[in-house]
Amino acid sequence: WPPYLRAAAMAAADGVFDTLPPYLAKFGYLAESAELWQPGAQDSQPQLGFHVRRHEEDEGHTVYIVECSLSIARARPTSWQTRRRLRSLREALHDGVKSQLGSAYEEHFSAAPFAH
Repeated sequence: WPPYLRAAAMAAADGVFDTLPPYLAKFGYLAESAELWQPGAQDSQPQLGFHVRRHEEDEGHTVYIVECSLSIARARPTSWQTRRRLRSLREALHDGVKSQLGSAYEEHFSAAPFAH
């Protein structure tokens, strides 16, 4: 299993997802479960953003500086930076998105150099 699926399976086994909706509600996110938003909660659906500003070399590896943001209509946005290697980004983000989009992946990302 890819690392992100292993982590999700472990979290589910630990009961983490049972406490997710009340935890998210503290921040204004109206989740019905770990997989569904509450009906009619369109304005509470979060927007997650990633922007790679630059990269650095670190002990022979290229490390990308990723600016992340999470926002919702009724709450103050949150932003942070993280450092990730390309392999990490590919396994934790790219591969899952590509799998979920299936044949629509090329339509959205055909011009993106990272996506192939």
